[in-house]
Amino acid sequence: MTTKEFPTRDVLSTITGILMGPIGGVYEVLNFMTGEDVKPAIDAARRSIAALLNIANDPDQVKSRVAFAARCNEVK
Repeated sequence: MTTKEFPTRDVLSTITGILMGPIGGVYEVLNFMTGEDVKPAIDAARRSIAALLNIANDPDQVKSRVAFAARCNEVK
């Protein structure tokens, strides 16, 4: 098993979700743990969330999405 030392703030930021240092430290921990570059996935998630937040400026879209989510939950 390969080990690597990281600054405590980077490990704590990764496991708590509270950023205690530069975001690059979190990427380093996640990249090491997964063996992959996680930044593209995080950037894609950020873009999706940003798009969802943009609907907050349009009340009709918000109502439409809430109604759709409610219908989806009824099916379960």
